[in-house]
Amino acid sequence: MPTTLTLIAIFAGLLLGCASAGAVSWYLVLSRSYRAVKNRIAIRLGQLVTLVSICGGLLLIQVLEAHLRIKRHSALYYYAAVWSFLFGFICVMFLALRVDLRWQESVGLYRKAN
Repeated sequence: MPTTLTLIAIFAGLLLGCASAGAVSWYLVLSRSYRAVKNRIAIRLGQLVTLVSICGGLLLIQVLEAHLRIKRHSALYYYAAVWSFLFGFICVMFLALRVDLRWQESVGLYRKAN
């Protein structure tokens, strides 16, 4: 049975995952005009924002777990916060990328193969 501290870590991981993907989503929305003209600096900045967002979120989870002093009794709870981070990140990024691909298609940047 997970302890209260483990549940707090899981919830914090989920929130951090959603916030990290939210940062990348804001980049996608705010850089549309630059990406429409295929500005390489804006595209590289997006790659950097994504990398910093993911790594920063995972590091914050490790700091939180060390601060809460969560005891690990089984492998199931050992990576629970990290898995919840990834779940939140993937869910939000799926929605953000879906919206971005629709925008690219409407602008003409994304062309399907015949």
